[in-house]
Amino acid sequence: MTETARVARVIEVPVSEEELQSMKEFQNALEILKESKDEAARKVASETIQSQLVKQFEQDLKRRQEELTAIEERVTSLHQQLEKRKASQADIISLRLKTILNTAEGLGFPDDPDGMQAALGGFDHHEFKRVEPSRTIGPMRGRLRGVDDDDVVR
Repeated sequence: MTETARVARVIEVPVSEEELQSMKEFQNALEILKESKDEAARKVASETIQSQLVKQFEQDLKRRQEELTAIEERVTSLHQQLEKRKASQADIISLRLKTILNTAEGLGFPDDPDGMQAALGGFDHHEFKRVEPSRTIGPMRGRLRGVDDDDVVR
């Protein structure tokens, strides 16, 4: 049997003075409800708790509506971006081809030693397999793949 653990994520958010006061009222009413034997006090505490629960629920609905609105705005933005890309397909492909051709001709950027792989989406165009870009820094930046530091003449 596999052991499992429950993981919770805690997010701290600023609390307004009004929200803080509501929390205190809720806690006080809860204490009265737990400890008091006086029915009138328990009834008032119960009504206070109900009122606070209504406020919490309304705040939650408002927060969820704001999140939904933000998501809808993001989706709208993504649809617009997609339509722009569709409309610009010929230009995008032409520019990408020009970058590939320039890199193949040795006209790529000097600080982009893996320009050909990057231009090809990270694939070795001879073997059609994924290759990782060189991550070396300094004088060996852009060294040939398969060439060790010992093989390099300085």
